[in-house]
Amino acid sequence: MLAAGASVEPFWSLYAVHKQPEILALMEQYRVGNLKKGEETLAMAGNTEDPYGNEPRRHPVLKVRNQKPFNAEPPPALLVENFITPT
Repeated sequence: MLAAGASVEPFWSLYAVHKQPEILALMEQYRVGNLKKGEETLAMAGNTEDPYGNEPRRHPVLKVRNQKPFNAEPPPALLVENFITPT
């Protein structure tokens, strides 16, 4: 619904984890058509080339699972270090 008749390309940049050959092949069967240049009616705010370009630096101990969108987890030892989450 976010594209609302416009190009979905900016949203594919946001959810780049889905830009994999097997996912693109699966989605191809659902293609309805292609927009002609200039038919886009909505523009996404911000940097559509790299919407994650302004992300903050992450703590180096995090175990990174995916860079864009960022997905990481702390080492298990830190999770059980204290039962109360520090502020």
